[in-house]
Amino acid sequence: MTPLERDLQKIKFRRLRTLRTANPICATCGERRWWVRFELHHIAGRKNSDLMIRLCSNCHYGINILQNLIPHLDDDPNPQLAKLIALLEGHKIIMEYGATCLGETATFLREFQEKCRNPEDGQ
Repeated sequence: MTPLERDLQKIKFRRLRTLRTANPICATCGERRWWVRFELHHIAGRKNSDLMIRLCSNCHYGINILQNLIPHLDDDPNPQLAKLIALLEGHKIIMEYGATCLGETATFLREFQEKCRNPEDGQ
């Protein structure tokens, strides 16, 4: 192992230790590269639950935007019900966002497949 490879392995080990997993993966897009920035996302919002999932920074940003568009239930007379609603809405957003990512990947692969079948059309 060269000194450069050894240094890279040390960096990778520290990064995975920080992430607290040997196999980081974004819950929505499936990003797996260890050097990508991963973040923990509160599914129901920080005020409503400690339940979190790991997302890459791109998906976290997009999901947070969508989550912030949902009306907050801060003044609800039944706080437990409000927390449950926030949790369900948070899951819905994550699932829809993930479905969009899967659809985009499928479209990309179909286009790639078509270019492989007809290489002269891709030029």
